Amino acid sequence: MSSWNKTSDCCSWEGVKCDARSGEVISLYLDNVFLNNTLKPNSGLSSLGNLSHLTYLEFSYNELLPTDMSRLQNLEVIFVSGNSFSGPFPTSLLTIPSLQVVGIMRNQFNGSLEFRNTSSSSRLLGLFIAYNNFDGPIPESISKFKNLVTVDFNFNNFIGSIPTSISQLVKLSYLVLSNNKLDGKVPGCLSRLAVLK
Repeated sequence: MSSWNKTSDCCSWEGVKCDARSGEVISLYLDNVFLNNTLKPNSGLSSLGNLSHLTYLEFSYNELLPTDMSRLQNLEVIFVSGNSFSGPFPTSLLTIPSLQVVGIMRNQFNGSLEFRNTSSSSRLLGLFIAYNNFDGPIPESISKFKNLVTVDFNFNNFIGSIPTSISQLVKLSYLVLSNNKLDGKVPGCLSRLAVLK
């Protein structure tokens, strides 16, 4: 980034926000700035784990390649939509105890979803995985994310019945499952559900 001059305080750089008291970097917002994987393996994305106070991370639409971000143990929100991420769902993200929102839409993730090794006490509020290539059934284990408010699984290749365990997501208000190969009905009584597609 042109404003990222090593002679100046990084807290003044474009897209960087720091804690007013500690000076630690707490937010990176680099949405649609055409980085095109200019962050190299020994710096950039792979060293994000050193930003231990980071709570908000957005790297959408930059054609970046994936890396393990599970070391960001204070992360609350991550948006990495529209990059070159592929392979299975990054379940390591869901081990971050503070994580509330995951946005990985418009990538090339594929394979089946698996939530078995994630924390059952997750604070996850939003799960946005639309426009990928996930397949197989939606796992019953989605019910472990009791605080989910928003789920967007639009435009994937999910098959089978809508899991009965969705009825346990009693805080759910926005559920999008369209443009898949699912059948059946949304089970149970989700009293807070305002949007269903």
